[in-house]
Amino acid sequence: MKPIVLIDEVINIQNHLLLLSVNGNRLPLKVFTANISSYSFLAFDGLFMRDFFERLIRFCKLNGDGHFYLATSDPDPLGYYFKHFEFFGAFKFELNDLADDFVSAVNDFPIDSPADALIHRADRLDFFSSNGKWRLPGDRDAQIAVCGFADPSIGAQFQLAFSKDMLLPIELAAEFAYGKLDCNESLSLLAQYAK
Repeated sequence: MKPIVLIDEVINIQNHLLLLSVNGNRLPLKVFTANISSYSFLAFDGLFMRDFFERLIRFCKLNGDGHFYLATSDPDPLGYYFKHFEFFGAFKFELNDLADDFVSAVNDFPIDSPADALIHRADRLDFFSSNGKWRLPGDRDAQIAVCGFADPSIGAQFQLAFSKDMLLPIELAAEFAYGKLDCNESLSLLAQYAK
């Protein structure tokens, strides 16, 4: 696990995320560009669990990723995290990193302000590969995370690694994001992410 502390690294991360994102949208609206074609849904709070990290490592190994990133977009990495802590709210994880490294990353950084750790403060964040094959944005307000895949076979590998006990059916993700399924916004989410 490597905290991102150089401005060039955070600019590269932000540029990479721009290539995978619909500008200005945030969950539960569709946040992926057209090259992302299949999806899996998770509860936002699950993104900070040891089990989530272990499964993400398993998925990356199945997918042939050498590493992946975790980056926050709210609070702002430059205007908040760097300004106050000289840290960008972002990490690079290698496949040999341990769950303890991940738990430390989301709980113990910035070191001098535990209340600003990602687990408490990050309202929007992204896990993503550097090769553009997948992206997993999460939104605390929407209470969901949506993993998008450039190829359905990558989505199948994700489902193998995560299994049904951690994944949400799209109807439940819509209920997390909007409340009861009879509201128009729930139907909108279902339509946006339907295969």
